[in-house]
Amino acid sequence: MIIKNDYRNTSYTLVDFSIDDKKEKFMKEFRKKHKRAKNVYTIVKEKQNEFNRPFREIYNNRCVYCGVTNQIITDSNFEVDHIFPKSKEGETSINVNGIDNIASACKTCNRGKSDYTCKDENFDKINPDKNFLPHIFFREKDYSIQIKTDYILNDDIKALYNALEFGTQLRRIDYLVMQLKDFCEKYSEESIIEKMNKIISKLEQNRREIY
Repeated sequence: MIIKNDYRNTSYTLVDFSIDDKKEKFMKEFRKKHKRAKNVYTIVKEKQNEFNRPFREIYNNRCVYCGVTNQIITDSNFEVDHIFPKSKEGETSINVNGIDNIASACKTCNRGKSDYTCKDENFDKINPDKNFLPHIFFREKDYSIQIKTDYILNDDIKALYNALEFGTQLRRIDYLVMQLKDFCEKYSEESIIEKMNKIISKLEQNRREIY
C-alpha cells in the first residue's frame, strides 16, 4: 500500500515501499540455487551475483531509508544493509545475515547507519521492512527531511536521523534531481525538457563536486 506523503516519493512518481510477500518470493528462487545457505547477506551483497539485482528490485531500486533511486546513483552505490547491526549479533537471537534482517540502501545511509541500535520498543518503527518510516519523517517544502512532531523528542529517532545524515544538503539535492527527472518522464514538451535537462546536469555536477 502506498503511504500518502511518503517522503521518499516525488510528486510525480508514487512507489509502494511495503514488502508484503516480496521477500518470500525472492527466497523461493534463492533456495533453488542455495538450498542450505543461512547467510543470505554474503551472497546477495556481491554486485556480480545473480541475486543482487532481484534483491534491490524488492525495494524498487531505491534506498529504503532516503528513497534515492538508480536515476541518481549508480548500482555500485547501492549496498545491502543489516537492519540490526552485524557488529552486535551477539546481543540478539535473530539471524543477522538472514533475509529478514537485510535491506537495500544507498552507500551514504548504510555506512552512516553503521552499528546504530535502538531500544526494543522502537525497533519495529525503524525497521524499514515494517514501512513505518513515513510516519516518522516527512519532506519539507524546501525538500529537506524532518522528524514529525510526535517523534521529535525520541532519542532513538533523533540518533537515526543524524546517522542517516537526513539533515544534510545532499538529501535536498537528490530529491530535487529526482523531482526534475520524474517531471521530464511525465511531460513531453521538448523545449521545457531541454531546459530541465540542463538544470539536472548542473545539479548532478554540483553533487559530484561536493560529495
